[in-house]
Amino acid sequence: MRARVVIVAEAEQQLRDVDRWWVRNRQAAPDLFLNELDRAIDLLSETPEIGPRFHRTRRTGIRRLLLRRSKYWVYYLYDANRAIVYILAIWSTFRGSDPDLPQPRI
Repeated sequence: MRARVVIVAEAEQQLRDVDRWWVRNRQAAPDLFLNELDRAIDLLSETPEIGPRFHRTRRTGIRRLLLRRSKYWVYYLYDANRAIVYILAIWSTFRGSDPDLPQPRI
C-alpha cells in the first residue's frame, strides 16, 4: 500500500525558497531540484522507511533522505498507522546546523 505524502507548511515554504534560488542560480539544470524532490516523494510513498533515522532531535521517528545531486536533506516522519509521510523540512547539506522540525498537525 502506498503512503500518502504531506508536506507541512514550513517545508512547503522551504521548498519554494529552494526552488526559487535553484532556478536563479543553477541555470544549467534549473529543474534538477524539483525533479529530484518529485522522485524522492514517489520513493517515500512506496518505501517510507527507506531513510536512515535522524537522532539529533528530541523527537522520535524522524528520518531523512538525501537528494544526492542537489545536496538537500528531506526530513520526514512516517505515521505507519495512518500510512502518511509528513515532510517536515528540506534542508541544505551545506548548512552548519540542523533544522527546527515542526510537529505535524494530525
